[in-house]
Amino acid sequence: YEAITRQKEKTKLPSNSEIASIYNRNQTYEMLLSMLTLSQVHRDNLKKRGFSDKSIEFGEYRSTPAFGFDKLTRALAEKGCVIQGVPGFFEKKDGNWTMNFKSVCSGILIPVRTMSGLIQAFQIRLDNPFVDSKGKQTKYIWFSSVDEEKGVSSGGPAHFVGNPCDETVFVTEGPLKADAAHSMSGRTFLAVAGAGNVNSLREPFEILKRNGTVNVYETLDMDKYTNIHVENASKALIRLIKEYGFNPKIMRWDSKYKGVDDFLLSNQ
Repeated sequence: YEAITRQKEKTKLPSNSEIASIYNRNQTYEMLLSMLTLSQVHRDNLKKRGFSDKSIEFGEYRSTPAFGFDKLTRALAEKGCVIQGVPGFFEKKDGNWTMNFKSVCSGILIPVRTMSGLIQAFQIRLDNPFVDSKGKQTKYIWFSSVDEEKGVSSGGPAHFVGNPCDETVFVTEGPLKADAAHSMSGRTFLAVAGAGNVNSLREPFEILKRNGTVNVYETLDMDKYTNIHVENASKALIRLIKEYGFNPKIMRWDSKYKGVDDFLLSNQ
């Protein structure tokens, strides 16, 4: 009986918290960023991608902390930040709260912002990407605590950078790619988290429509012509652009440059 009880306890799923408001998430995340730094290695990496020092400061990128997670969490709570319900934070068995950083998940912390500039979530660009059994690489993960007690999922929100009243907006995949493209071109970008996350654009599209945006460019990676998943995402995106009454356009470039950021970097 004792063994069965122990097994039940082991397989018991954690109970999740309700996600905190965007304002509370933004306050906690901004305060966390003020406690972290960006390593020279990560700064150099961003510069190679086309970022200037100014755009790196504007983006508020940081290196993930290597230790002191409990201490950082305690410091945030002492400053009046909301912890429960903020993706990435969870309650440990001893009742203390901490954050879900791991040494194997070290990398660049990327703020994912709403159209009003509030941080709604974080992505991490991994220093050492995971490779699954099929050889597929995972370079980006969410800062999430969905698998932990009183933790919460970050979801897969769209990211915005630029002018919310721009007449022309470009849509790509990945917040860091959007930020890099904006840094090099000065144009307004929306980014879906992944090829299957097109519906995350509905809320920003509604705001852009009210703000007077006319043209929306699909600027997904050039493997949309060879990868069925990206091709399907491209078709779904064009349908959504039309649904909201925007003028849909598809941006093409030399396929030796996979992403719009790579293409822009080649012209710097």
